[in-house]
Amino acid sequence: MAEDRRKTILKHLEGCGMEILAADRCRDALRILEANPDAGVVLTDCSLPDGDWATLLSGVAKCSGVTQVILCMRVADPMLWIDALEVGVYDVLVEPYEGGEVRRIVAAALGQNRRPPPGGRSRFAQRQRPAA
Repeated sequence: MAEDRRKTILKHLEGCGMEILAADRCRDALRILEANPDAGVVLTDCSLPDGDWATLLSGVAKCSGVTQVILCMRVADPMLWIDALEVGVYDVLVEPYEGGEVRRIVAAALGQNRRPPPGGRSRFAQRQRPAA
């Protein structure tokens, strides 16, 4: 994802109590997921230098049973949107990225993890809950 687009999304997620791990390539993202199999959400661009969203989605499925993938698009493409949802992408974000929408979709994805990791809920989800 282009640096300016990533910065916008990260700015919207600041203060949400999530640990954010960034990668510019499929290879790097998959390494991060192998080291953090309980990661709750991956946000990816349609195209990456060493692959695309489908490559990353396939790798995520192999690394983790709990990680949801959100596809980020510069321009809405209804056919790509449908294709992505049909093969397992959780949701799609389209520029301009609005703070409330980014936070809502990420929070919803965290709440939809398919199965809890060993030992309980995702650490990302735990950090989002307000203190009692």
